[in-house]
Amino acid sequence: MGFAFAGHTAAGQVTHAIASAGMMNLAGKDASVCPSVADTAAFYSRCAAYVVGEMLRHHESVRFLFEGVVFGWEGEAAVAYSFEIEIENAQPVSAVALIDFAKHGLDAIGEGHEKVQGFIDASWANGI
Repeated sequence: MGFAFAGHTAAGQVTHAIASAGMMNLAGKDASVCPSVADTAAFYSRCAAYVVGEMLRHHESVRFLFEGVVFGWEGEAAVAYSFEIEIENAQPVSAVALIDFAKHGLDAIGEGHEKVQGFIDASWANGI
């Protein structure tokens, strides 16, 4: 799984530091079981709300806002999921939503992007 963000650098980096430290300290009876991408996004969302809330306690400003994406694969079929995390209206409350790529689009970039874009387009055409 991964996390990417745009917006206030310190807020995003501190959120990632706290959330990734928490995730690395998870322990369970069955080491093969891991949290879902949705559960991970929800945890990152709570960390984001905490971080921004603390920053807002000291200086009220919309400049502490950022948007993030938690993405990854899960399950036997290796299904990919991407969840958007957003701090809403300068409030320390975050929302997590499954990204609707049909609404926003999905474009490949970088070296070899033509091949990847062809795969994306063919997958969508086949309902995947």
